[in-house]
Amino acid sequence: GVIRNDVYVSNGLSVYFGNDDHSEQASPEEYPQLIINDESSVEKLEHALKIHQQGETDYFTFCKQAADAGVEKWVIDIPKMTCTYLDTEQKELVKETIPNA
Repeated sequence: GVIRNDVYVSNGLSVYFGNDDHSEQASPEEYPQLIINDESSVEKLEHALKIHQQGETDYFTFCKQAADAGVEKWVIDIPKMTCTYLDTEQKELVKETIPNA
């Protein structure tokens, strides 16, 4: 099964990783190229996450805001139940615990 999912903000690419070094890629059909801000901002990202989680923005609006906050990708770790947002230097900006459904 899937143990990790990396989502790239610039083009929407998702890479799914399994236990056995197997990976699969998937790209959304309609996803305009986004420019990732060189200057990362934890504050901007936290604001974007807050309003998105409250239902105030759609997925693509959140992705645009994440790009503006300098997020290159986010990594979902299924066994640890975390989602980590990384900038272009792979520096951790925010790490969230995924709530149990």
